[in-house]
Amino acid sequence: MELFTLLPKYLTLIGNVLYNLKENDEAKYYAVQLSYSTFVTFQMCAPAVVVEAVNKQMENLRFKLHMRLMEEKDVEKHLELSSLLRFMEQKPLYSKAWRIIPEDINLIVALFSFITTYVIVIIQFLQIY
Repeated sequence: MELFTLLPKYLTLIGNVLYNLKENDEAKYYAVQLSYSTFVTFQMCAPAVVVEAVNKQMENLRFKLHMRLMEEKDVEKHLELSSLLRFMEQKPLYSKAWRIIPEDINLIVALFSFITTYVIVIIQFLQIY
């Protein structure tokens, strides 16, 4: 949920950097802003990376359970494993921000697309190029 509060800060930061770049201000300002923008970028992308890593582990667990299911001779354990697999397939693990926006690897691409679009808009408003 912090994602939606970070986007305006990030776009404001980019606008300030571009404006100060136009005005030829000090290089220290750029170093601080660059480090802050890297931090904000990491904050925006970290949830998507974690969710993807967890989903990959879940896929590996499902594969191992299927292999174990094929090797299992005991009927009771076979039923337990098959019910666990059915449950895992019916209730997949996913995360959504505000129950609307899925947090997966596509979120990172969408964020950078959004940011790129609005950086172009900021550049046009500031008439830098």
